[in-house]
Amino acid sequence: MKYPYLLSLVLALVSCKKPVKISTTAYIIGTNDITTFEPMAESLPFEGLSHSSALITVPMDNGQLKFCSGSLIEGETPQSAPRVITNHHCFTQDIEEKTQASTGLVENHCKGAKVFLGFLKADIENKEVRRCRLGSFRSDSILDLATFELDQTPDQRFSPLTLADPSQLESREGAVIIHYPKIDESDPELKSKVHMDLDTQIPLPFAQITSRDCHTLGPFPPEEWALDLSLGFGIKHSCDQLKGSSGSALINRTTGHLLGVNWGGIKIGYGGDRGEMVVNVATASPYVAMFLEGDVDEVKKEVDAIAQNPPKPSSDPSRCGSISASAPMPGFWLLALSPCLILALRKDTLS
Repeated sequence: MKYPYLLSLVLALVSCKKPVKISTTAYIIGTNDITTFEPMAESLPFEGLSHSSALITVPMDNGQLKFCSGSLIEGETPQSAPRVITNHHCFTQDIEEKTQASTGLVENHCKGAKVFLGFLKADIENKEVRRCRLGSFRSDSILDLATFELDQTPDQRFSPLTLADPSQLESREGAVIIHYPKIDESDPELKSKVHMDLDTQIPLPFAQITSRDCHTLGPFPPEEWALDLSLGFGIKHSCDQLKGSSGSALINRTTGHLLGVNWGGIKIGYGGDRGEMVVNVATASPYVAMFLEGDVDEVKKEVDAIAQNPPKPSSDPSRCGSISASAPMPGFWLLALSPCLILALRKDTLS
């Protein structure tokens, strides 16, 4: 395996008790800390990062317009235009309101996509609009990542993000998100938070920022990966998001490096006194790098092999099908799967 930090994924189905009923969705963790990105004390330290963010609109097959967030990253070569990194599900038709998306791409996923750069309330006159260069789009539904090259190189003020080194994921890190979540139509300040797109006559959100109470919470333990394969690639965090935040970058607030690509939120119920966990999730930067370099096939084969031949539950009912496995990511995990932790789960994508 080319990357020493790749995980040996282990898929284990553990269901010892009746599921806990989960009926709510939570992306706002505690109080809502999402604010409009403006030249003020809170946003000023991240002004440069705002020019790495992108608002993406994609026409759906049913005639509706989906919008997501994304980020600029380096082009494939020094001569290439920058690429955009975002989510796969931003280019798929929703099959269940607010939650799930199909894995199949909509017909005009590249041709119809528009990328708005500099979509800032204080500087909207200087925004730039770019397109997806035909033939450059590729995506992966398991990692929930998509990338494509811009059709033209934007102004030099729009600078690409650098992917974080895996060492930046080992501890609790302060983070920030610059994103384009949907503004509630009942919001009394709606008109001041959106800008009308003249082509579609649809109000699009100005850049928003989440920086308060925003930090990483580490990886998911292997016993939870069975619930959704994407969790094995994910990093948990406490940064508030909403519908439309999909594809935004989880950024290290100290280094300015991309820690991961946000795809949604998840709620997991546990047994005993553990209650439930509600977190937001991003595909971690090592797997973003793997995806960009086209090295996802090997890890997918491992996942497929385990999925086809899942570990057999232990005959000891007290173990409830737990197994043990090491995860060779330096400084990340050396974990044993624990029994009967997961009782219920709800996963929600953000767009």
